[in-house]
Amino acid sequence: MSMIHLMVFGGKMIRYITGDILNSNEDIIVQQVNCQNVMGSGLAKAIYTKWPVVKTEYHKYCNKFTTPYDLMGKVQYVSIGDGRYVANIFAQLNYGRCHHICYTSYSHFETCLRSIADRCQSKTIAIPHGIGCGLANGKWEIVSDLIHLYLDNLDVVIYQKQ
Repeated sequence: MSMIHLMVFGGKMIRYITGDILNSNEDIIVQQVNCQNVMGSGLAKAIYTKWPVVKTEYHKYCNKFTTPYDLMGKVQYVSIGDGRYVANIFAQLNYGRCHHICYTSYSHFETCLRSIADRCQSKTIAIPHGIGCGLANGKWEIVSDLIHLYLDNLDVVIYQKQ
C-alpha cells in the first residue's frame, strides 16, 4: 500500500492510500448497499465472498422491514471477527445498470455518515474510494465532501484500488 495524501482535521486524520480494502486492518469497513435485499456485484460481492456472514446478515436485516424504503438511512454492523465489522450503509433504494440514473441518495448517505460518526468515535474506519459512485453512479465530489464533513474528527482511511 502506498500513501496518496493526508488531510488532518481536529487531531484526527483522513488518509488516502492505494490498496485493497479487503486486506485493511481498520475496525470498520464501510460499504453502501441497496435496499432491495439483493447483494451480488461490485465491492459487496468481494466482501461477502471473503466474509459470507455479511450477506447472510444483510438478508436477515432486510427482511425485518416492511418496505425497502424503511431501510434508507440505516447502518447495519456485521461482525467479521476479531472485533471488526462491516458497516452496510443503506443509501441506495434501488440498483440497476442505467448509467444516467444516480442510485445513491445523498441525503440518506449523509444520515448514515452521521450515525457512523456518533457510534464509531473510538474506532478506525476503512472506506472505499468512490463509495456510492461505481454501480450506484454517485458523484465522488459530493460523496467525498460528505465524508469530510461528517467523519473529519475520526480515524478514516480511504482505500483506492491499484
